[in-house]
Amino acid sequence: MIDQPPQLVDEAAHQRQRDRAAAGYARHDFLKKAVAERVVDRLDAVRREFPLVADIGCHGGQLAQMLMDHPRNRPGAGAGPVTGNGGGGLRKRL
Repeated sequence: MIDQPPQLVDEAAHQRQRDRAAAGYARHDFLKKAVAERVVDRLDAVRREFPLVADIGCHGGQLAQMLMDHPRNRPGAGAGPVTGNGGGGLRKRL
């Protein structure tokens, strides 16, 4: 007989909490945008080149879009949607 691991999270309660939070996300997405702007600003000081940009846990994809729009990125280098989790993120190979 195989013992089942204990259920540590009430999945139904967790889904209700996520649904409730998602309903008000638009009122708070300014925080994601502000953080994305700060990340992009800080990357200006980095000399290293990154050949691939991925915004994981992207929600609306604000960070990925700002990274793709950044002047250091070459236009037309091949961008496309990242699949999974229904996010609106983008990835770009430079």
